[in-house]
Amino acid sequence: MALRFEEFTYLYFEHFLTDPNKQIAANQTPKRIVFFMSGYDRAGTARYHSIMSKQHRYYAKRFGVPMTVGPFNKNTRPQSHFSHFTIDAEWPEGNTTTNCYISDWQMEAQRDAEQSYFHRTRRYLYAYSKSWIFGWFQPIFKHQIRATILFSVPLIGLLARMLILSFFILAIMVIIRSFEPSPFVGAAIGGVIGALGILALRRINSYFKTLYEPHLADCITYFCKAAENDTQEIKTQADRFSIEMIDLIEQEKPDEVYIVSHSCGCFHSLPVHKAVLEARRSGKNYAAYEVTQITLSSLLAYSIIHKKSHYFRDLCVEMLEDSDTRWIEYFAPHDPFSIPQISMSQNYGFDLSTPLPAHYQVRSAAFGEIFSHKKLRKFKFNPLRMHFQYLTANDVAGSYDFFYIITHPHAFANNLNANIRIQPDS
Repeated sequence: MALRFEEFTYLYFEHFLTDPNKQIAANQTPKRIVFFMSGYDRAGTARYHSIMSKQHRYYAKRFGVPMTVGPFNKNTRPQSHFSHFTIDAEWPEGNTTTNCYISDWQMEAQRDAEQSYFHRTRRYLYAYSKSWIFGWFQPIFKHQIRATILFSVPLIGLLARMLILSFFILAIMVIIRSFEPSPFVGAAIGGVIGALGILALRRINSYFKTLYEPHLADCITYFCKAAENDTQEIKTQADRFSIEMIDLIEQEKPDEVYIVSHSCGCFHSLPVHKAVLEARRSGKNYAAYEVTQITLSSLLAYSIIHKKSHYFRDLCVEMLEDSDTRWIEYFAPHDPFSIPQISMSQNYGFDLSTPLPAHYQVRSAAFGEIFSHKKLRKFKFNPLRMHFQYLTANDVAGSYDFFYIITHPHAFANNLNANIRIQPDS
């Protein structure tokens, strides 16, 4: 149930006024920065701005909260690895301007997408086979049976092409056999014709692209590499992001910092969160700003559910043992990338303190409650579209509300209390 504004105001200022290092006057709204750790997406950072630009208009109309999304400022690498835009919102409790910075590391995704189908298939099959042999996928399917969609689509596409190839080989073998006694000649000719036929069948290739076959195959390869501790590129990218984030925080001097990661962006969010906390502790004004990490449909589980992934497993333990850590994980059963109810503190075999020093929670985004059934049915067989549903506007008020979280002036204060949620009137 939504709290009355007076009740929430009391809780909000009680939270801040008990911290001598963090006081905000009653007539002020907090200054907030949101760092988006973007996922593995060849579309790049522009996709996030496009989603915000489209969805904020629906949200404003639906809940009567005027909003404006500013222009998209693309990063100018190497000077910057973050693209930027702002979201202005006029809430009854106060107007806010949220500075949104989106990490740009999509050169790797674009590089993979430009490689040939046969090269990418070889990489994918290697990662897929190794994951099955060493039993890395089975625990995931135990928690999320919908994840089989992600792993089966590339295989189905491969199988369809193999069937076409086999048909041509057998057909040409039968035809050639009446002229040439050796079946190998027919098989060779049929193989060449079949391969050319597969390349020429634009319809079947386009069909599997609509199911995001290339994206899913590359994504699986990516987090399998992370699971095998092939993390040097991730570490390098996270170091670059951390340096720039700390500089931006020092320049803008915000009251609140969100580190929001989506999908594969969670692989960057852990090391940058650690770096920001360390920078805050080493600064002159300790706890001069609040920091919270929010992971949406985290793919960390796909890598750290087995114990070989030392880098990320060690990072998780370090963050969970840090009393300054504020970390909320959101999942949605409708999302095949998401693993429902799986918890860093319970399901990975970590040796952790009791009670847990960090403020860590796992919550459901409850898609079935906040989005219309018609919309969910529409995206039921569109895994990537469902995967981005976390960043869209609610149809009805509920316990998860992305625009509320990042723009409401009071959302940050009690965001670790799952029982205290204020939502706009529906």
